[in-house]
Amino acid sequence: VGAVLLFALSQLIARRLSVPVWTGHQWKWTVAPLVVVAAGVSVWNLVWPDKLLFGQWSMASLVLAYLLVAGVWCSWRSFRAERWNELDEATRGRLIEARHAVILFLVIWVVYNSNSARVGMVDGMPAPQMAISLLRQGNLDLDEYADTYTKNDRHVGLMQANGHWVSRWPPGTALFCIPFYALPVALGVEAPSVAEDVLAKLTASTLTAASAVFIFLCLRRFTSRRGATWMTIAYALGTAAFHISAQDTWTHVPVQFCLAAVLYIVVGEPRRREWHLLAGLLISLMVAARPQSLALVLPLLLWIAYRNGILIWVWYALGGLLPALFLLAYNMHYFGAPDFGGYDGITGGGWNLRGLPKALLGLL
Repeated sequence: VGAVLLFALSQLIARRLSVPVWTGHQWKWTVAPLVVVAAGVSVWNLVWPDKLLFGQWSMASLVLAYLLVAGVWCSWRSFRAERWNELDEATRGRLIEARHAVILFLVIWVVYNSNSARVGMVDGMPAPQMAISLLRQGNLDLDEYADTYTKNDRHVGLMQANGHWVSRWPPGTALFCIPFYALPVALGVEAPSVAEDVLAKLTASTLTAASAVFIFLCLRRFTSRRGATWMTIAYALGTAAFHISAQDTWTHVPVQFCLAAVLYIVVGEPRRREWHLLAGLLISLMVAARPQSLALVLPLLLWIAYRNGILIWVWYALGGLLPALFLLAYNMHYFGAPDFGGYDGITGGGWNLRGLPKALLGLL
């Protein structure tokens, strides 16, 4: 029913905007298979209720992704039939790459959401709640959620600092949650709740799937579309991107997204200075989410300077200024120190500049 309603709505919008609409032939190849899949899943779940094939949210994500893929494909077919011959060869190539990247994103995204659940580990909990606190109260403390952590024996996720309960993990991940939570919070979504869990999973899966697209676009500069596709699938489904980053709002999520986007910017043909300004912003956001990623950033910046000249760092410094000031202000306000914030309070000594040499020696 949802598929048919969405299809009818898309037809109405298309007619209002005077763009090509789906024909009856395209209807047959989009909605019909979806109905068959939905019916098959429903029969399976009725016959074997103890072995549910898809949960509530994964089925919804499967339907949505299928409709989006069908929409992209049918719109592409209509566009090719009407305007394809008017385009030059370079524009055609870019459109083909964009279509492939969108479909690749949707396929990876629906696989990430197929388990219909947020992992819900304690180190993934604070980021969405910090985003909600920032949207509702204009601060990043978690005083209003302290009882939730105590009741569920997850008190290790919080610590006392400057008279408030705050996260033991850096605040950068919360910034990436804000675009996904802004409208739902305005509509009344609270935490903890099922809606919060769904939004956390969507945040993680969307950003991780987007990082896979950047990896694909980067690889396309060196290899064929088929080779880039298989290597991207290996990255998306054969690494911690699948079982860690795509499952919850851990600090890994923005790091992978930002690093993949930066690689797309700096690898390949030289870019204009504005692109390096954006890369500086992404690098700074990556460090604000997970300061340990400095170990990735420093050699990357050295390579960028070697390739573009050391003065390129000026653009990276300008681009990264605001997130860096945000992180320093947060750490100074709550912890009275500019370095690793709540990491100092993690069991085992945490992450801080003072204990780093000893920790590195311990790994040997």
